[in-house]
Amino acid sequence: MLFASAPKIILFSIVIKLFFFIFYDYANLFIPFFLFSSISSIAVGSISAIYQKRIKRLFAYSTIAHTGFILLGILACTVESSKALILYIIIYAFLTILLFSLLIFTTTSTTTYPKYLSNLTSIGLKNYLFAISFSLILFCFFCLCFCSK
Repeated sequence: MLFASAPKIILFSIVIKLFFFIFYDYANLFIPFFLFSSISSIAVGSISAIYQKRIKRLFAYSTIAHTGFILLGILACTVESSKALILYIIIYAFLTILLFSLLIFTTTSTTTYPKYLSNLTSIGLKNYLFAISFSLILFCFFCLCFCSK
């Protein structure tokens, strides 16, 4: 949980400070690199997530795709984009902590740990509190992805 969210916050805060404050005059030199990195990150993360059967690997590929979205926010090079980017990173880190804490909670509290996506088919009958919490967190991830654009 800590390794999924803390390094991303620190790394992108450093990148934002470097890009917007120090190298802002040379932004045209970095745009092709960030554009290629963001598009390839979104493509690799999204396409690879389709074939995953494990929940944690699915979220790992989701992290790769979200990194691409963050890099697209850096490409805009405006004050509004930096504000939106900081808010996006904070909300994403909070949702990542919630999601991994929920997965850790289920491993310690219940005997039916949903390791694979196929185990989630009847989770609402076995553990309805987990199913509701998991659904709400995934809905927030969905809203973060599609409503922030």
